[in-house]
Amino acid sequence: MLNISRITMPYVALVCATACSVVAAGNRDHARQNLSSNLVMSSEAIVGELEMTFVLGDLKIEGDVHDRDGVITRVLKTWKDREYDDAKDLRDAVAEGIRTDFQERGYFMVLVHEPASQPLGRVDDKQRMLIVTSITEGEQFRLGTVNIENAVPDRELIIPAATLREQFHLRRDGLFSVPEVRAGLERLNGLYVARGYTDFTAEPETKIDNESHHIDLIIRITEGPHKP
Repeated sequence: MLNISRITMPYVALVCATACSVVAAGNRDHARQNLSSNLVMSSEAIVGELEMTFVLGDLKIEGDVHDRDGVITRVLKTWKDREYDDAKDLRDAVAEGIRTDFQERGYFMVLVHEPASQPLGRVDDKQRMLIVTSITEGEQFRLGTVNIENAVPDRELIIPAATLREQFHLRRDGLFSVPEVRAGLERLNGLYVARGYTDFTAEPETKIDNESHHIDLIIRITEGPHKP
């Protein structure tokens, strides 16, 4: 057993304390370096996420629907170059695109259920996503009649109703297309604005016959004051 005198003991304690301090200081420096490194890595990860955009990589449609492959092909083609800052924005946009595709083909009451998404991998800071959704397409409807009238009773329209009807590229018994109804309303707006009726509004109304699978379209027009 090592014999340490009372005089030597304080010096030994001092040396041990100094050594411990050096070790502790070294550990603190190492910890600081690790912390700094982790912070840099975290910052780089955050910047990477901020710079990343989301794109449609693939689409899966579930449910008993017509022309499933055609819908998938058309939506993938339309969205192949569109980028979104948020995955939810991408899901919402693709869901709306699917809804439009069905409504263009007469599926007026189509339901696009809340889509889910899965990452497929990153390419050039673009996160490719698989979108999965379920569709309830409902019945297919055709156009019945199209009536355009003044919202003010017993008042003639400034533009003849026949001319206004021509703005809707829909034919009787043809598939009822919601996108074409929207396009027709835009054309109506252009006609009236060109004539100085900038407060023009058109309110569409649909009457659905579930037995014959036809939809009558009524457009009520408020022309507003003329502004030269």
